[in-house]
Amino acid sequence: MVTLLLKAANMARDEGLAAVAVASKRKVRRTGSAAMVRVRRVSHKLRYGRSMPREPHLIMSSPQMVEYYLLSSSHTDSNYSENIPPQVGHVHEMDKGCFNQKRNIGTVRAGDWDLHKRRWEHHQLYNSVWDVCVNGTPWEETEFIQRCLTCIDIAGGSFGYTNRERFLTERIPYLQWIYRNMKLHGYMMQEECPKDHRNRGVMHEVAVNIGRSGEIIFNNSSGNHRLSFAKILSISEIPLLVIVRHERWQALRKEIYSARSVSELSAEARCHLEHPDMRDVAEKLLYRDAAAEEYQRV
Repeated sequence: MVTLLLKAANMARDEGLAAVAVASKRKVRRTGSAAMVRVRRVSHKLRYGRSMPREPHLIMSSPQMVEYYLLSSSHTDSNYSENIPPQVGHVHEMDKGCFNQKRNIGTVRAGDWDLHKRRWEHHQLYNSVWDVCVNGTPWEETEFIQRCLTCIDIAGGSFGYTNRERFLTERIPYLQWIYRNMKLHGYMMQEECPKDHRNRGVMHEVAVNIGRSGEIIFNNSSGNHRLSFAKILSISEIPLLVIVRHERWQALRKEIYSARSVSELSAEARCHLEHPDMRDVAEKLLYRDAAAEEYQRV
């Protein structure tokens, strides 16, 4: 407490009381968010037991299984319509939605949020990447780059760039490097990547949500470019960071984890035993059934 007061006093002296107020709000928001996550973890553990994975939880999946991206609803809390300047809204998919990763990771949610989704082939960035990598279209002519340049001209910035020329000479080579590196070396997790200010550990992996029937829905937060490249290159498996699961999907996870044999499962649960987000709960059950079958043969 004393340390915090000293920091506040020094900041007030150097930067003024307004800076202290902003920093205090930020600290309260971060602390409150962390506390909410801890409370939620305890609540989920009590309700779902060990069928709730430890967070952050990565699953390995074919990128082709990410068939949708999330649209905004009353459940999403970081919607494009709220975060993008209205003057450039016409060049964005303003109906995209997102769950804030830090606030929502490990959440189980009911409701219809998973029904608000769009198929991946309509994704603007993916279509631009396809044009470049498959059709040979110059990056500068793609819808994605033109959109970014419009944001720089009208709203003053895009991806941290405020200058068109610098964006074209730095951002495009970076995208080309990601594609070439993935093509040569395969998909790399963030911890495996060369040190770069863009790499931020596990929370920067491709983020997804799991719908009621196991649909893997992109969260529109981290991994747009990497997921697009991985799809086009037909990478066999990539890590996905699960943020939110639908309540009905988590109930199936609990059913599978709690069963003593596959024969006890409902037809719906049996259909999902091979799902990437079921591997951790199905492993013990499948091993037990295989062992029992081997014992009977002996």
